[in-house]
Amino acid sequence: MGALKGKHVVVVGGSRGVGRVIVEAAIAAGARVLAVARGQHWSECSVNSRFIPAKLAAPTG
Repeated sequence: MGALKGKHVVVVGGSRGVGRVIVEAAIAAGARVLAVARGQHWSECSVNSRFIPAKLAAPTG
């Protein structure tokens, strides 16, 4: 398998651009990947992964 087999990888901005490439490469290398994205682009990802969208709000107080 890959060099990252059994490792966990967190990618911020993982739904497009460089972040998406990192997600795909980490999955191909055998890692379990958590990709964080704040836009709707996560739904366009073709990789076999699970994205959980989060709504970010400005801090109050």
